Amino acid sequence: MTLNYAKHDEEFYGLFKLVSGEELIAKAIISKQEDLDPAEELIFLSNPVTVEFFTKELDGGKIAKGMGLSNWMQMSDEDFFIIKEKDLISLASLSKQYILMYEAYLTGTPPEALTQKQRKDLEKNMGYLGSINEARMLFEKIYNNPSQP
Repeated sequence: MTLNYAKHDEEFYGLFKLVSGEELIAKAIISKQEDLDPAEELIFLSNPVTVEFFTKELDGGKIAKGMGLSNWMQMSDEDFFIIKEKDLISLASLSKQYILMYEAYLTGTPPEALTQKQRKDLEKNMGYLGSINEARMLFEKIYNNPSQP
């Protein structure tokens, strides 16, 4: 399998299905290592986590389902891992909502706090270059006197 459908040497958030059956979420870079014999593609994973699904029976016959994240290698202090292309079945990029969930897990911050950090209230001077009337007057001035802006 060649990972020619994935961008190489660019960092991205991905979901990785390994031949062992594990599914990992991580920030990753794929790189072709020409200096190895034979040349092979390696996937560099930063802070990989696994997705845990759970079901809990509640009172009244109701069922609660949920999911959470946990470190891939529970007993390791490392946060950087390398896997070979031959150990990978499939990969996909993560959607923004799962990226937020992943980052919230890593930082210990509630996901709502991360979305609030990304949102900024617009102010009049943010990207404001002038009114339409001001722009029209400037363009007319340039058009009528091309030598003097």
